[in-house]
Amino acid sequence: MLNIKEKLLELLPRKSVGFLGVDLGSYSIKIAEVGEHRGKIELKSFGQTRTFENTLIKHEIVDKNLLATNIKNLIDNLKPSTINAIYSLPSLLTFYDNFTLTEIPDHETLIQKISDECPYNFDEISYSYYILPVESKFVVFYLYVKKEILNKFVELFSFLNLNLVNVDSNFVVIHNFLEHLYGEHAKLVADLGYYDIRLIITNKEVPIATYHLSNLGIRRLEQEISKVFKVDKHQALKMIHNPKPSEIQIAKPLFVKYLEKLSEEILIKLDAVKNKYGIIPEVFYLIGGGARIPNISQILAQALEIPYQKIEIQQKIKINDNIHPDYLEIINTQGVLALATAVKELL
Repeated sequence: MLNIKEKLLELLPRKSVGFLGVDLGSYSIKIAEVGEHRGKIELKSFGQTRTFENTLIKHEIVDKNLLATNIKNLIDNLKPSTINAIYSLPSLLTFYDNFTLTEIPDHETLIQKISDECPYNFDEISYSYYILPVESKFVVFYLYVKKEILNKFVELFSFLNLNLVNVDSNFVVIHNFLEHLYGEHAKLVADLGYYDIRLIITNKEVPIATYHLSNLGIRRLEQEISKVFKVDKHQALKMIHNPKPSEIQIAKPLFVKYLEKLSEEILIKLDAVKNKYGIIPEVFYLIGGGARIPNISQILAQALEIPYQKIEIQQKIKINDNIHPDYLEIINTQGVLALATAVKELL
């Protein structure tokens, strides 16, 4: 479990065991509420809504008031029993790297080393780090974000009267959550979002690398389908997730072309990680809206030559009775980041 020495935001005293995990995406907003039930983590509620236009651009806040209204509408609908919130920063807004030392460093040495590697003044960033012993050396993984960016999210949660108890990076909470579900192993996580694709590659202990494929989001496939079938983007998205038998034959070449390009780009990143770190994922996971494309897991498993592991949160997470079983497919794909964020303080 990645247990960072410093937190991007200091944890405030915990008053209850309930938390809201907030996922603010440029396409949609998701919130998961968790608590504890007889010693087990319980998913109490989950909701999502479309993100208002021009509130977030490249994951940065553009219009705080409009975004706050967007989030408040979702919270009012969920009616959660807690105001304790946790947020995971998009990896695009953070910087993550590592360096190797021959002996265990003291805190001052680490700070100086991170400061030397950082292009900003040290008082302009919030940071965290993790020390991993490897044979006779020590690999220090460090993460930082500009305070200017972080403070915008802190102000947003304060404006919403939410008690922001912790902030982390999205790839860290996903790694820790999957480790909780399935144990330690090297893995690839492909987050198939609307605007872009995010790849997370880990060894058994920590995330090793993250990549963004900004031109391969599901929107690319949506636009091709809209053009060929002459439908609007909402109908095109429905066809992506649940094509009718009469549409499959015409749409198939579009799906094949898209998935071939996606596989090609993923293989390039996997090869880079293998050459630099000697890491080959044992399994891969799919999250995000694109994970619901029919047969995508089988197609990618064959192309990548890596076994696919379907995420089933119900194996370790108690599901509240007010959540319909059919909705779990959406939570197990599109809701993973919100849930992984919510459970951070309970793992």
